[in-house]
Order: sequence, then C-alpha cells, then structure tokens
Amino acid sequence: MLKSLFLSIFILVLPNYTYAVVQCEPVTYGDGQYGPYNYYDSKNHIKGAGGVTGGLKNETRITIVTKYHLNSNIVRLTKGQTGTHISGDLDYTLRALPNHPVALDTISRFEIRQASSPDFKAKQKAMPYSAECYFQRALKIFGYNQPQTYMLWGLHKYREKKYQEAIEYFNKAESLGFNSADLAYYFGLTYLKLGDINKAQKYSDIAYSMGYQLPGLKKMLESKQ
Repeated sequence: MLKSLFLSIFILVLPNYTYAVVQCEPVTYGDGQYGPYNYYDSKNHIKGAGGVTGGLKNETRITIVTKYHLNSNIVRLTKGQTGTHISGDLDYTLRALPNHPVALDTISRFEIRQASSPDFKAKQKAMPYSAECYFQRALKIFGYNQPQTYMLWGLHKYREKKYQEAIEYFNKAESLGFNSADLAYYFGLTYLKLGDINKAQKYSDIAYSMGYQLPGLKKMLESKQ
C-alpha cells in the first residue's frame, strides 16, 4: 500500500534533455510489501530466490508476481486477474517489479486506451498514477542505466504522438548500448512521422537486417518513393 502523505516531484535531467516533470507519490516498502525487485537482475529469475519455500519454491521473485498479477488478459487489456479492474493488478506489479518491461508497456497501452476509448474508460478504473510516473519510478529506484526502460518510455511517447520526445528517449537507450531490432524499428517509424525519410530508411535497414518481422515500416517507406 502507498503510505506516504506527500507528493514527490521526480526530475530526471540527462545530457541535452530535461525529462517531463510529473507528480507521483513515492512507494514506501514496509512490512508486507513485496519488492521492489529489479527485473534485469539475474538473481531475481532464479527459482526459490530469497528463500521462497513451500508451494512457491519453484517460482522466481519475478514469477511470484507475474503469475498472479500479469496474465495474458491483463496484457491484452481484457480484464483484471484478481478483480474486475486491470489497474489493481498492474499497480501491484509495478510496485513489486517497477521496471518489468511487459508491465511498463501494458500501462502505456492502458493509458492510451483510456484516453481514446470512452467505453474502455467507463469500464476500467484508471491507474492511481500516470504512465510517466511509473517510468520515472523505475529509473528512480534502480538507477538511470536502464536502456530498455528508456526505449519503452520512448514508445509511450510515440503512442502519444510526441515524436520528438520519443526520439530523445530512443537516443538515450541507444547511447546506453541498447541494440535491438525493436529499437531500430521504432526509431524508423518515429523519424518517418517527423518527415526525416533518410533517417527512417537508415533505421529500417538496421531493423530488417536484424530480422524484424513486421513489414509496416518497409511498406510505408516504399510508398514514399
């Protein structure tokens, strides 16, 4: 449970770019609060980690949470797992595992769906905090050397149609040594939205040379020729 009575403003300042400032209450971890555990720490993927015994001895610190709070219905934004509302399970997951990539991507899509679909918004209770807040918390808790988190934050900005901000986050991920077909693909899509065909083509070539499967970017670039 979130116990602090005060709002804390997290300001992330990185070279050549100042990230958005949002208000979000810091999570306090007292008795009975599970986590926070770093998704990218290999020891949290070991079965029985942390002395887990009994019926959970074959679970990891990650799966103890995701098995019960991040099933396929939540990822597909269909329904909650422990209750009707998706937000309860997502919030729990991101308090226990603040930088879990699937949970962060899911909260991004959840927020976008809430903003674009009145029917979805009417049926699903909003998250306690914005997606921005959860991204900031992930970095605040585990440090700023998390390229995957920056890439997902950039993807969230892309979904918000804030393309220049998306590029800044993608650049940060790339500068931290992250090299993936997904990052190259979304770099290309974003540059295409910004009208920079040359850079879009550059990242398209990288993405497909790395085996990216979806043909969307390639087809869009072909239509520009």
